Amino acid sequence: TCNRAEIYSDKPVRLNGYKIRQGKEALGYLFKVASGIDSMIIGENEVALQVKNAFETAVKEDHCNGELALAFNRALKLAKKARSETRINYGKISLPSIAVELVIKRYNPKNVIVIGSGMLGGKIAKALSRKNIDEIIVSNRHFKRAKELAEKVNGKAARLDDIKKLLKNADAVFSATACPLPVLYKKDIPKNKKLVIVDLAVPYDVDKAIDKMKNVEVIRFGFFKKIIGENKKMKKEEIKKVEKMIDDELERFY
Repeated sequence: TCNRAEIYSDKPVRLNGYKIRQGKEALGYLFKVASGIDSMIIGENEVALQVKNAFETAVKEDHCNGELALAFNRALKLAKKARSETRINYGKISLPSIAVELVIKRYNPKNVIVIGSGMLGGKIAKALSRKNIDEIIVSNRHFKRAKELAEKVNGKAARLDDIKKLLKNADAVFSATACPLPVLYKKDIPKNKKLVIVDLAVPYDVDKAIDKMKNVEVIRFGFFKKIIGENKKMKKEEIKKVEKMIDDELERFY
Protein backbone atom coordinates (compact mmCIF):
# COMPACT_ATOMS: atom_id res chain seq x y z
CA THR A 1 0.00 0.00 0.00
CA CYS A 2 1.04 3.66 -0.17
CA ASN A 3 4.22 4.27 1.83
CA ARG A 4 4.55 0.72 3.13
CA ALA A 5 5.23 -2.86 2.10
CA GLU A 6 3.25 -5.64 3.78
CA ILE A 7 2.92 -9.41 3.55
CA TYR A 8 -0.15 -11.29 4.83
CA SER A 9 -0.01 -15.04 5.28
CA ASP A 10 -2.11 -17.78 6.86
CA LYS A 11 1.08 -19.68 7.65
CA PRO A 12 3.95 -18.74 10.00
CA VAL A 13 6.53 -16.47 8.33
CA ARG A 14 9.96 -15.30 9.37
CA LEU A 15 11.19 -12.10 7.76
CA ASN A 16 14.22 -10.18 8.98
CA GLY A 17 13.60 -6.46 9.30
CA TYR A 18 9.80 -6.72 9.26
CA LYS A 19 7.47 -6.08 12.19
CA ILE A 20 5.49 -9.28 12.75
CA ARG A 21 1.83 -9.25 13.87
CA GLN A 22 -0.16 -12.39 14.50
CA GLY A 23 -3.76 -13.45 15.08
CA LYS A 24 -6.19 -10.83 16.29
CA GLU A 25 -3.56 -8.08 16.25
CA ALA A 26 -2.75 -8.76 12.59
CA LEU A 27 -6.42 -8.83 11.62
CA GLY A 28 -7.11 -5.59 13.48
CA TYR A 29 -4.18 -3.98 11.68
CA LEU A 30 -5.54 -5.09 8.28
CA PHE A 31 -8.91 -3.55 9.19
CA LYS A 32 -7.22 -0.26 10.14
CA VAL A 33 -5.23 -0.14 6.91
CA ALA A 34 -8.22 -0.91 4.68
CA SER A 35 -10.52 1.57 6.46
CA GLY A 36 -8.01 4.40 6.07
CA ILE A 37 -7.24 5.20 9.72
CA ASP A 38 -3.66 3.95 9.48
CA SER A 39 -2.86 5.97 6.35
CA MET A 40 -0.54 8.95 6.07
CA ILE A 41 -3.62 10.93 5.00
CA ILE A 42 -6.50 9.75 7.20
CA GLY A 43 -9.44 8.46 5.17
CA GLU A 44 -7.47 8.12 1.93
CA ASN A 45 -9.49 5.89 -0.40
CA GLU A 46 -6.48 4.84 -2.46
CA VAL A 47 -5.26 2.47 0.26
CA ALA A 48 -8.50 0.47 0.27
CA LEU A 49 -8.24 0.19 -3.51
CA GLN A 50 -4.67 -1.08 -3.22
CA VAL A 51 -5.77 -3.68 -0.65
CA LYS A 52 -8.58 -4.73 -3.00
CA ASN A 53 -6.23 -5.02 -5.99
CA ALA A 54 -3.67 -7.04 -4.00
CA PHE A 55 -6.41 -9.37 -2.75
CA GLU A 56 -7.87 -9.93 -6.22
CA THR A 57 -4.42 -10.63 -7.67
CA ALA A 58 -3.65 -13.13 -4.89
CA VAL A 59 -6.98 -14.92 -5.42
CA LYS A 60 -6.43 -15.05 -9.18
CA GLU A 61 -3.00 -16.63 -8.68
CA ASP A 62 -4.38 -19.05 -6.06
CA HIS A 63 -2.36 -17.55 -3.20
CA CYS A 64 -5.27 -16.47 -1.04
CA ASN A 65 -8.16 -18.65 0.11
CA GLY A 66 -9.83 -19.94 3.27
CA GLU A 67 -9.51 -17.77 6.36
CA LEU A 68 -7.12 -15.34 4.69
CA ALA A 69 -9.64 -14.64 1.93
CA LEU A 70 -12.38 -14.26 4.54
CA ALA A 71 -10.23 -11.73 6.44
CA PHE A 72 -9.69 -9.61 3.33
CA ASN A 73 -13.36 -9.74 2.38
CA ARG A 74 -14.29 -8.54 5.88
CA ALA A 75 -11.66 -5.80 5.71
CA LEU A 76 -12.98 -4.46 2.40
CA LYS A 77 -16.60 -4.54 3.60
CA LEU A 78 -15.56 -2.70 6.76
CA ALA A 79 -13.73 -0.09 4.68
CA LYS A 80 -16.88 0.53 2.64
CA LYS A 81 -18.98 0.78 5.81
CA ALA A 82 -16.55 3.24 7.41
CA ARG A 83 -16.73 5.52 4.38
CA SER A 84 -20.53 5.41 4.21
CA GLU A 85 -21.37 5.68 7.92
CA THR A 86 -18.70 8.11 9.12
CA ARG A 87 -16.98 11.24 7.79
CA ILE A 88 -13.54 9.61 7.82
CA ASN A 89 -12.93 10.57 4.18
CA TYR A 90 -14.81 13.88 4.34
CA GLY A 91 -12.84 16.68 2.70
CA LYS A 92 -9.88 14.37 2.35
CA ILE A 93 -6.95 15.18 0.14
CA SER A 94 -4.54 12.57 -1.09
CA LEU A 95 -0.79 12.76 -0.80
CA PRO A 96 -0.37 13.25 -4.59
CA SER A 97 -2.77 16.22 -4.58
CA ILE A 98 -0.98 17.76 -1.57
CA ALA A 99 2.36 17.41 -3.35
CA VAL A 100 1.06 18.95 -6.58
CA GLU A 101 -0.56 21.91 -4.77
CA LEU A 102 2.64 22.56 -2.85
CA VAL A 103 4.89 22.56 -5.91
CA ILE A 104 2.50 24.66 -8.02
CA LYS A 105 2.15 27.36 -5.35
CA ARG A 106 5.81 27.49 -4.41
CA TYR A 107 7.58 26.99 -7.75
CA ASN A 108 4.99 27.60 -10.50
CA PRO A 109 6.58 25.03 -12.85
CA LYS A 110 5.63 24.96 -16.53
CA ASN A 111 7.38 21.79 -17.68
CA VAL A 112 6.83 18.79 -15.43
CA ILE A 113 7.93 15.16 -15.58
CA VAL A 114 6.00 12.38 -13.87
CA ILE A 115 8.05 9.21 -13.41
CA GLY A 116 5.84 6.17 -12.88
CA SER A 117 2.44 5.36 -14.37
CA GLY A 118 0.94 3.33 -11.53
CA MET A 119 -1.72 4.50 -9.09
CA LEU A 120 0.34 7.31 -7.53
CA GLY A 121 1.78 8.42 -10.86
CA GLY A 122 -1.72 8.50 -12.31
CA LYS A 123 -3.04 10.62 -9.43
CA ILE A 124 -0.14 13.05 -9.81
CA ALA A 125 -0.53 13.36 -13.56
CA LYS A 126 -4.29 13.94 -13.31
CA ALA A 127 -3.81 16.58 -10.58
CA LEU A 128 -1.24 18.34 -12.78
CA SER A 129 -3.56 18.25 -15.79
CA ARG A 130 -5.97 20.51 -13.90
CA LYS A 131 -3.26 23.13 -13.39
CA ASN A 132 -1.70 25.71 -15.69
CA ILE A 133 1.11 23.46 -16.93
CA ASP A 134 2.62 23.91 -20.41
CA GLU A 135 3.87 20.34 -20.73
CA ILE A 136 3.43 17.11 -18.79
CA ILE A 137 5.76 14.26 -19.67
CA VAL A 138 5.02 10.78 -18.34
CA SER A 139 8.04 8.52 -18.17
CA ASN A 140 8.07 4.82 -17.33
CA ARG A 141 10.17 1.72 -17.94
CA HIS A 142 7.22 0.30 -19.85
CA PHE A 143 6.62 2.83 -22.62
CA LYS A 144 3.13 1.50 -23.40
CA ARG A 145 1.93 2.31 -19.87
CA ALA A 146 3.52 5.76 -20.02
CA LYS A 147 1.73 6.42 -23.32
CA GLU A 148 -1.65 5.30 -21.95
CA LEU A 149 -1.40 7.68 -18.98
CA ALA A 150 -0.02 10.54 -21.08
CA GLU A 151 -3.02 10.32 -23.41
CA LYS A 152 -5.40 10.66 -20.45
CA VAL A 153 -3.78 13.91 -19.27
CA ASN A 154 -3.03 15.41 -22.67
CA GLY A 155 0.68 14.93 -22.07
CA LYS A 156 3.60 13.25 -23.78
CA ALA A 157 5.14 9.84 -23.11
CA ALA A 158 8.85 9.18 -22.81
CA ARG A 159 11.11 6.25 -22.06
CA LEU A 160 12.90 6.22 -18.71
CA ASP A 161 16.18 5.71 -20.55
CA ASP A 162 15.81 9.26 -21.88
CA ILE A 163 15.44 10.85 -18.44
CA LYS A 164 18.80 12.66 -18.49
CA LYS A 165 17.85 14.42 -21.71
CA LEU A 166 14.34 15.20 -20.46
CA LEU A 167 15.57 16.82 -17.25
CA LYS A 168 17.35 19.57 -19.21
CA ASN A 169 14.00 21.22 -19.95
CA ALA A 170 12.10 20.29 -16.78
CA ASP A 171 11.17 22.62 -13.91
CA ALA A 172 9.78 19.90 -11.63
CA VAL A 173 9.79 16.12 -11.32
CA PHE A 174 7.36 13.87 -9.45
CA SER A 175 8.57 10.30 -9.02
CA ALA A 176 6.44 7.42 -7.77
CA THR A 177 7.56 4.07 -9.12
CA ALA A 178 7.67 0.58 -7.65
CA CYS A 179 11.35 0.12 -8.52
CA PRO A 180 13.48 -1.47 -5.76
CA LEU A 181 16.39 0.85 -6.63
CA PRO A 182 16.55 4.62 -7.32
CA VAL A 183 15.60 5.75 -10.82
CA LEU A 184 17.31 9.14 -10.52
CA TYR A 185 21.01 9.55 -9.77
CA LYS A 186 23.25 12.58 -9.42
CA LYS A 187 24.79 11.95 -12.85
CA ASP A 188 21.33 12.40 -14.43
CA ILE A 189 20.73 15.90 -13.01
CA PRO A 190 21.75 19.06 -14.95
CA LYS A 191 24.31 20.94 -12.85
CA ASN A 192 23.33 24.52 -13.68
CA LYS A 193 19.54 24.33 -13.75
CA LYS A 194 17.15 24.83 -10.85
CA LEU A 195 14.93 21.83 -10.30
CA VAL A 196 12.47 20.59 -7.68
CA ILE A 197 12.00 16.83 -7.27
CA VAL A 198 9.20 15.23 -5.26
CA ASP A 199 9.90 11.62 -4.32
CA LEU A 200 6.77 9.74 -3.27
CA ALA A 201 8.13 6.23 -3.83
CA VAL A 202 8.76 3.46 -1.30
CA PRO A 203 11.62 2.61 -1.39
CA TYR A 204 12.83 6.02 -2.59
CA ASP A 205 13.30 6.79 -6.28
CA VAL A 206 15.77 9.63 -5.81
CA ASP A 207 19.31 8.81 -4.76
CA LYS A 208 20.29 10.57 -1.52
CA ALA A 209 23.33 12.17 -3.18
CA ILE A 210 20.98 14.47 -5.12
CA ASP A 211 19.84 16.10 -1.86
CA LYS A 212 23.28 17.72 -1.58
CA MET A 213 23.12 19.45 -4.98
CA LYS A 214 22.72 23.22 -4.58
CA ASN A 215 20.54 23.69 -7.65
CA VAL A 216 18.06 20.95 -6.68
CA GLU A 217 15.43 20.78 -3.94
CA VAL A 218 14.30 17.26 -3.12
CA ILE A 219 11.01 16.93 -1.24
CA ARG A 220 10.48 13.65 0.57
CA PHE A 221 7.76 12.26 2.87
CA GLY A 222 9.06 14.00 5.98
CA PHE A 223 8.14 17.35 4.46
CA PHE A 224 4.44 16.51 4.62
CA LYS A 225 4.35 15.57 8.32
CA LYS A 226 2.75 18.84 9.48
CA ILE A 227 -0.11 18.58 6.98
CA ILE A 228 -0.58 14.93 7.88
CA GLY A 229 -0.73 15.81 11.59
CA GLU A 230 -3.37 18.48 10.99
CA ASN A 231 -5.44 16.04 8.95
CA LYS A 232 -5.31 13.46 11.74
CA LYS A 233 -6.26 16.00 14.41
CA MET A 234 -9.25 17.18 12.37
CA LYS A 235 -10.60 13.63 12.05
CA LYS A 236 -9.99 12.52 15.64
CA GLU A 237 -13.67 11.83 16.39
CA GLU A 238 -14.21 9.97 13.11
CA ILE A 239 -11.20 7.76 13.87
CA LYS A 240 -12.86 6.77 17.17
CA LYS A 241 -16.04 5.76 15.33
CA VAL A 242 -14.10 3.59 12.88
CA GLU A 243 -12.09 2.03 15.72
CA LYS A 244 -15.38 1.03 17.37
CA MET A 245 -16.48 -0.61 14.09
CA ILE A 246 -13.18 -2.49 13.97
CA ASP A 247 -13.55 -3.72 17.56
CA ASP A 248 -17.06 -4.96 16.81
CA GLU A 249 -15.88 -6.73 13.65
CA LEU A 250 -12.99 -8.39 15.50
CA GLU A 251 -15.42 -9.73 18.10
CA ARG A 252 -17.56 -11.26 15.35
CA PHE A 253 -14.54 -12.75 13.60
CA TYR A 254 -13.17 -14.33 16.75
